[in-house]
Amino acid sequence: YSLDAGDILEDTFPEKQAEVTKAVHDVFEAAERGDVAGLEALHLYGPKFSKFDDIPPSTRLDASATREGERTALARLTSFSATVEDLKVDVLGNVAVATFILRYSFVTPDVSGSSTARSTMVFVEKSGAWRIVHEHFSRLGAED
Repeated sequence: YSLDAGDILEDTFPEKQAEVTKAVHDVFEAAERGDVAGLEALHLYGPKFSKFDDIPPSTRLDASATREGERTALARLTSFSATVEDLKVDVLGNVAVATFILRYSFVTPDVSGSSTARSTMVFVEKSGAWRIVHEHFSRLGAED
């Protein structure tokens, strides 16, 4: 990343922050619509992709496992809603880190529930678009 573009450790890059903020919201809007293709288009799946989820399994997921898990989950949902709170976006050149609290609720044919998770998404800007390369969701318990 060109140093002429600014200090990646100090400057906020508001235009890039707005683009990443939109991408974060686009993820959950696609999930709420059950739009698998739209959700997958926001990811940069490949050998460097990883995810930790707040639902089992509690292991690091690669691109294939994430894609399969999200397709299965979206197919089972009859309702899903999500709210992003306390969003902070830090742009570091062509990489951005988004941290936030995610509150969500869901309904499937056999169960419904809600949860709150500490959330991190790492984005890479490729061909003018911000795409997710890492996701981490950690459920907040009653004591948090």
